[in-house]
Amino acid sequence: MEKLCPAILGIITLVLLCAGAFSPGWIAIGDTTSLRGIEGHDTSGSVDVHMGLYYLVVVGKNFTTAVGYKEVSGFSVLGLGFLEYQIETILGIFLCFISVILTFIYKKEGTNGVLVAIIIMYIIAGISTVVAVGRWLSGVILISTYTNLKMIVPYSLILSGLGAIFCGVIMICTSCMYCQHNAARRPAQGGQVFSDVPMTGYPQTQPYTQGPPSYGQPQDNKGYGYNYSNNSGLPPNINLIAVEKRRRRRQRRWWTRPWLSPERRCSFGLYDQLMTELRREDRQPYVHFLRMPTEMFDEILQVGPRIAKQNTFYRNPLEPGLKLAITLRHLASGAKYRSMQYG
Repeated sequence: MEKLCPAILGIITLVLLCAGAFSPGWIAIGDTTSLRGIEGHDTSGSVDVHMGLYYLVVVGKNFTTAVGYKEVSGFSVLGLGFLEYQIETILGIFLCFISVILTFIYKKEGTNGVLVAIIIMYIIAGISTVVAVGRWLSGVILISTYTNLKMIVPYSLILSGLGAIFCGVIMICTSCMYCQHNAARRPAQGGQVFSDVPMTGYPQTQPYTQGPPSYGQPQDNKGYGYNYSNNSGLPPNINLIAVEKRRRRRQRRWWTRPWLSPERRCSFGLYDQLMTELRREDRQPYVHFLRMPTEMFDEILQVGPRIAKQNTFYRNPLEPGLKLAITLRHLASGAKYRSMQYG
């Protein structure tokens, strides 16, 4: 699993941060005789003192005891200035704990916002711990430099420092996982290759020629166009609308219908029946299929070439003949198109 590595590292980081924050090794002094006021124990001789953020451990010749700062005369958390370090370390532990939980419940199919939250919390936890460790370490260095005290290695600082380093490592691992998941979800853009195979299901535009061939003659895919100045009849023009073109258009569902496909036109009885009635010039079926009298249809033939379509940002203009054919199809079958304004 991709999240197994960040989850395991998160648990290790949480353990290191907790061990560093609650262990009594933030400053360790050996063979000191300056500690007084511990009840029930003789501290007149030299003792080792291991100080943490919440308590201290005193190691004498015959005893080892852990006491709170309130039990030692003259010591208090506020007086020693430990409160700000406690807040910084607890903040790092809390954010790391939340990040570990989110790592376990995260699913690849879910939103990437969870990974972003994990990355941000690890960054804050690492920075908070580094600030506390760095400030405390500078104080320890000053004490060891300008005093004669025997200093012991502050192991709590090492544990907390390792925890902060692991926060950075987990942040990098989570960022890589975020980039991989984000790239996998992003749809492919650019580099689209258009095939030369004609798209029979998409009506497309084409340069004009002198005129259409006779109705019923075989057609190929090489540059047939239409001359709409000749209103000798609509069936030949409609028959040419579905000629396969080389240039691909955007898919538009409201005018991309199977009836425009040359391979499938014969399978639609309504189209063939419409063509038959037009050839017969039988007035009643003619009105029945076109929903208009022949006089109105003749007017449409005259207006058809004047139908204009302005270029828009979304699609190319349709040819007047194609607009007229779509309109007639709508009138003949009662089919509902999403846009009768072709835009």
